Amino acid sequence: MRKIEAASRSFRWFAYLSGLAAMVAVIALGAAYERRSRGAARQEMRAEAQERLSVVRSDLQAIVDKDSGVGRALAGVTRYAPDMGQAAFSRLGAELLGPKPTIMHISAAPDLVVKLVYPLDPNRPVQGLDLRELPEEAWSLERARETGETVVSGPVELVQGGCGFVMRSPVFLDPGAGGVRPFWGLVSAIVSCDSLYAAAGLTDPDLGLDVTLSGRDGRVEDPLPFFGDPAVLDRDPVTTTVLLPSGAWRLSATPAGGWPPVPTPWGSRALFALASLLALVPIIGAAHLVEARQAELALNRDREAELSRLSWRLEFALAASKVGVWDVDLNTDAMFWDDRMKELFGFTGRDGPFNEADWVSVLHPDDRARATQAADMAVHGDGRFFVDYRVVLPDGTVRHVRDMAARYEGEGGVRRLVGLVWDMTVDVERQDELNMRRLEAEAATMAKSRFLAAMSHEIRTPMSGVLGLLRLMLDDPLPEKQWERAKIALTSAQSLLQILNDILDFSKLEAQQIKVAEENVDPRHLFQDVMELMAAPAEQKGLALELDVDPAVPERLFLDPMRLRQVLTNLLSNATKFTDAGRVSMRVGYVPDGTAGGGAGMLAVEVEDTGIGIATDHLGAIFRDFVQADDSLTRRAGGTGLGLAICRQLVEIMGGSIDVRSVSGMGSTFHFAVRTRLAPAVAPDPRVRRTEERDLPPLRVLLADDHATNQYLISAYLGAAGHNVAVVRNGAEAVEAAGTGRYDVVLMDVQMPEVDGLEATRRIRALPGSAGQVPIIALTANAMPEDRQACLDAGMNGYLSKPVDVLALHDALQHWRPDPPARPVAVA
Repeated sequence: MRKIEAASRSFRWFAYLSGLAAMVAVIALGAAYERRSRGAARQEMRAEAQERLSVVRSDLQAIVDKDSGVGRALAGVTRYAPDMGQAAFSRLGAELLGPKPTIMHISAAPDLVVKLVYPLDPNRPVQGLDLRELPEEAWSLERARETGETVVSGPVELVQGGCGFVMRSPVFLDPGAGGVRPFWGLVSAIVSCDSLYAAAGLTDPDLGLDVTLSGRDGRVEDPLPFFGDPAVLDRDPVTTTVLLPSGAWRLSATPAGGWPPVPTPWGSRALFALASLLALVPIIGAAHLVEARQAELALNRDREAELSRLSWRLEFALAASKVGVWDVDLNTDAMFWDDRMKELFGFTGRDGPFNEADWVSVLHPDDRARATQAADMAVHGDGRFFVDYRVVLPDGTVRHVRDMAARYEGEGGVRRLVGLVWDMTVDVERQDELNMRRLEAEAATMAKSRFLAAMSHEIRTPMSGVLGLLRLMLDDPLPEKQWERAKIALTSAQSLLQILNDILDFSKLEAQQIKVAEENVDPRHLFQDVMELMAAPAEQKGLALELDVDPAVPERLFLDPMRLRQVLTNLLSNATKFTDAGRVSMRVGYVPDGTAGGGAGMLAVEVEDTGIGIATDHLGAIFRDFVQADDSLTRRAGGTGLGLAICRQLVEIMGGSIDVRSVSGMGSTFHFAVRTRLAPAVAPDPRVRRTEERDLPPLRVLLADDHATNQYLISAYLGAAGHNVAVVRNGAEAVEAAGTGRYDVVLMDVQMPEVDGLEATRRIRALPGSAGQVPIIALTANAMPEDRQACLDAGMNGYLSKPVDVLALHDALQHWRPDPPARPVAVA
């Protein structure tokens, strides 16, 4: 019995222990199941969030690649056309950006100063901006210049308002002396923050994710996010990386509102486990484990497929762009080249590895030292390799390639140099062709300039005779009919001279040979002089001529008086020409520029008339070349149609703009403004006599000119004023006569037979004593700026353009009379 009772107790204890063991086993299995279930659920949530984030990352990566590609493309074009104008830049920008760009605008900044912008509106505030004045951008500017890579900086507050990312692509011109590639400047593509976020879906309310972007200026080591809630970084987010041309951004995300809690039905599961058969527990647990494992394997397969797609895309992109890939193990010096690399360097069919000797063997002898030195600097210096060089293939073909690489250092002492090479032969050949075309264009421009100079001389020389003889005739007592005919002939000759001057001015503007001068000018005196000049034609037509100068206009300003007078004369002449009754008025105002230093401001001028006006459909073309209001005006007034085109260009080179308001039959108002700055007061110079005094004593004048008409005219002008004139026909005779020392001044024609005026001047300046110091005034029909400078460089003291004006001639003699002593001046 005791044995039975003992056996029963043992059984009961065994049962208790078995039950306890079963309970412990169920609890243990339940806990293990719970952990795996929670882990599987959390992994599933993370996989779903990662998948959504990958879509955002792909969209964002595509936008960044496209926009940075636009910047690099524009930088590439700018490299071959560094003198591109605004019109070409705008046209190229419109083609590159397309109809719905994320890029707000693009700009070019030679020498880091913004010159070109597209679109102009509303981005004009950035024109003229010196990027070095933006301290927050110093890092990206320096990095772009040093590395030669596109650098994405931002987000930054833009000058014209708003937030944006700046994709700066450096532009290096072709190597100059010593093989150095000069840095031209930067091309920047400005991407709107809001447009970028919206295009990538970051602001989509249906995204279902809380997303942050970190890595300001592409520096991933900077954990401070610039988009989204920073708290996301503390919630164990899923992450991915967006690669930039230089650097990267890190995308981090959690489900909207954070990770949802994983359900924990521990009580019901424990009761179900206790009520279930112990045999089913491991089976159910195993089934769940298998399911979780299958889900994990499926996720791994998806990731492997994504990696495979990315690898295929990379291989396809490299093959499509014909870029060769290479790397070298810096510990063993073994090189590994892909098939494209072998093709570029003429090693098709050979298996690797390669070595430095293989690479050096195909380098062009003239480029070998430069390329190997750059490679040595990359290995032992900053780790960057960027060089253009030529390779010579076994068949003698020469290719131009661009080679760039970066050094990589990993764990375990791994050191590699990984790079890309692509064929630049077509680009180089195209650049050579462009250079040849440019040289041809420059030669054509020089030929045109020489032609214009020759034509100017050939036309102005007989014009001098016509105008001079007509003036002499009008000074003589003539019958009324003869005087009237001579007056008409003089007016016609002056009109012909004006047409010639317009054509020459337009050609000089077209060739960019006109420079703005800055002189200390009394603006009121200048405007009064112009009005006095126009008084006679206005009086003949019975027109009132009015001048209104605002008291705010300063007493002295720095201006180009000759160019400003040319614009004013043209506008007033047109107003008088096309006004039959009423008035012509000119109003002048001044607006100081409070944003600029140095007393800068704008001088504003309006010329208003009560004439025939301009039709509305012609206003847009009135400032174009060779354009007049309509055919009837051409028949009525004549002219080349260049006057207003010249005015527009002159105003623009003086830093301003010109426009017109007009109603047909009710008159026109031309208004323009030019940039100027305040000038100090100028005390009168007692040594300079007023032109009006005309109290010249008789002078002994030596006239050197081979043209008989010019000899006659100038001799007549000077003889009438009481001067003694001696005439010689070439430069050799002029030197001989000047050597006698008998003359007070020499009037020297520039183009003469045997010895021209420039050489004659140099010989006279070499004469001893006072004979070599005699004042020499040039007489020339050449109208180009370099002709004037050539006269002064040869030693001449003054300059008179043909046809010679009698007042200008007397002004020149006034300056060079023996008493007071002469001082250098050029009289035009």
